[in-house]
Amino acid sequence: MHYVLIHSPSQLYIGERGSCHRIGVVATERIERGECLAVIPRQAILSSCNSTVATAVRSYVELKQVTSSWVPLLIALAAEYSLKVSATIQYSVFTLDRVSAKSF
Repeated sequence: MHYVLIHSPSQLYIGERGSCHRIGVVATERIERGECLAVIPRQAILSSCNSTVATAVRSYVELKQVTSSWVPLLIALAAEYSLKVSATIQYSVFTLDRVSAKSF
């Protein structure tokens, strides 16, 4: 399991208030230039290359000659979300549970 280390939890609000689109991270206090607020391990960030279906996604992209970078990422996201245990999806569940059918 990967952990996100938040250095200054009092300086950050994660939620809908103040965000541009449904959910976001908003500063609650002044942030100085160069100040580190959080550390997110690269392995914890979902991409089509590190998902459990990376090989299948790569094959699909080559076969269908997909040019959009969104298609492989959305396939990976859907696959990881459907798993009971995923190394990366634990950070996305909060957002995904708030997506409504009205959004599409």
